[in-house]
Amino acid sequence: MRLFLAINIPQEIQIKISKLSCYLESHGVSTVEEGAYHLTLLFLGERTEKDVSKILEALRHAAEPFAPFVISLEGVSCFTMESPRVVYLSVGMGSGQIEQLHSHMESEFLKSGIRLKEEKNFIPHLTIARVRHLADKKRILAFANEYSNEKLGTFTATGCSLMLSSTTSRGPSYSSLYEAQFLGA
Repeated sequence: MRLFLAINIPQEIQIKISKLSCYLESHGVSTVEEGAYHLTLLFLGERTEKDVSKILEALRHAAEPFAPFVISLEGVSCFTMESPRVVYLSVGMGSGQIEQLHSHMESEFLKSGIRLKEEKNFIPHLTIARVRHLADKKRILAFANEYSNEKLGTFTATGCSLMLSSTTSRGPSYSSLYEAQFLGA
């Protein structure tokens, strides 16, 4: 099973993101479906059923010391601007806490003997679309520029989830297997 750790996004913000991404979808860009928006913290990749109990224990240890914190989603951008492949929302408030959480999780997972894939620089973001064909590069960049200061809302993250990624004919489908609460003061 393909697993990752994420902070899920409240429904009212998911609706706003979905409305924003309609433009991209109308131009043939593959958008993330409403209900599937999340902030990925750590990709775990393919794991077996036996790995899950060890993963859950490491997740609890990693999440517990953190206090709930506010996250703001603001500004559309792309990875990379020269050849956009991913369209995303930037994280404003809470970005530092997400980076700390990511780093702490890596550390806890490695201490637990859970091997992780090497990641490049971790940048807190929320993917709204993946660009498969670059035929409409100018429109994508114009969209990112037009909405670069868009404020999509704030929410309080109270925990993070172990997520299962399944492939369907309509694209990836995500489901939460477990949520670890932030219990710190």
